[in-house]
Amino acid sequence: MQSLSDYQKSINGEFSLLQNRVRSLVKHMAEDGRYKEVILSNILKMYIPQSVTIYTGFCVRSAGRGQHEQSTQIDLMLYDSDYPVLFKEGNFAIVPPEGILGIIEVKTDMDNINFEDVIAKANENGGFIYEGKKNISNVLFNGVFSYDGSFKKIYGSRLKDSISNDEEAKYKVGHIAIGKDIFIRREKYNKVFRHYQIADLAFVFFISNLIETMSPNAYGNEEMLWYSDDKEPNYINSY
Repeated sequence: MQSLSDYQKSINGEFSLLQNRVRSLVKHMAEDGRYKEVILSNILKMYIPQSVTIYTGFCVRSAGRGQHEQSTQIDLMLYDSDYPVLFKEGNFAIVPPEGILGIIEVKTDMDNINFEDVIAKANENGGFIYEGKKNISNVLFNGVFSYDGSFKKIYGSRLKDSISNDEEAKYKVGHIAIGKDIFIRREKYNKVFRHYQIADLAFVFFISNLIETMSPNAYGNEEMLWYSDDKEPNYINSY
């Protein structure tokens, strides 16, 4: 019998196969980090709708006629191609808030950086985008994707403390993949984070949740094509 689970694990494995190629040739951390963004962007392009473009760059919003303010740099922005772009050169872009469907912070190893700083930056950018939107009915996908690392118990309380109300849950970090096995998802419209240990499928669950958040009806009646394994038996804890 054909195995959809094996297929999805092979997608997960692509990240592991590709992630260290640049480091094997060039010891330059900035370029290695940039390469990690390119890997994720290229794999995402195989699965997201063609109407969504992936950029790296900045969001800017009006601060009055002739004035503007900007976000900090965003690793990956998922942008609805039906909306205009202020500036674009290759995959670098400066865009207004309205067309941004999601943002992702991309990290090499979560254990080698300050977890709290990563979450704070992503939450700040999410708030900046959300506050600039006219249509705030949809959830902004805000994710952190780390190729390696662990999830320490102290991180759980920091995640929970980062959201104080239901409105913030619409734009703050809600999805985290750490290494090939750890997937963390915030329940929709609330402050509860659920931690799963899903062998060889964390990256795939991250991608599937990204697509579902951007396009809630994308899967129709075929949701099991995108979630070949039930994550609930792999539940670890809530925060």
